[in-house]
Amino acid sequence: MEPSGISALGIDVRVLVLQVINFAILFGLLRWFAYKPVIALLDARRKKIEEGLVAAERSIAHEAEIKEKEKNIVDHAREEAHLTITAAKAEAQDLRESEKAKLEQELGKVAQRHMEQLQAEHERTRVEFKKSLGVLVVRATEKVIEQKIDPEWTEKAAQKAVKELA
Repeated sequence: MEPSGISALGIDVRVLVLQVINFAILFGLLRWFAYKPVIALLDARRKKIEEGLVAAERSIAHEAEIKEKEKNIVDHAREEAHLTITAAKAEAQDLRESEKAKLEQELGKVAQRHMEQLQAEHERTRVEFKKSLGVLVVRATEKVIEQKIDPEWTEKAAQKAVKELA
């Protein structure tokens, strides 16, 4: 007899059924012991990678926030420094003007005192000059009239001449 159906192809049906059963058992075992743990491991790894990416994004956003805050702080510090410098310059200018005014006032007082001293010295010199002139006039007059005048009278005459010249 001639083989018919699948047997004509040289395939033994019993062996084929056993191989399908072996394949199904092997597939079930691999799926249960290898595929599920590998999938679980891959899922866990994917979760860790996703968490890492989220953490990296949060870190980048946090870094940007920190840089913005830092920039704001530096800008604020610069503004405060500028205001402080401006205030210090204005205060220095006010102090300079105040000191200049005090110095000018003090110089005015010193100049006034010196002027008063010069006027007093001038007046003393003028009085002394008039006295000396009076004495010289009296002596010259003595010489001209060639007589000696009493020294007491000379002094009185000199004072009288000074009063008249003044």
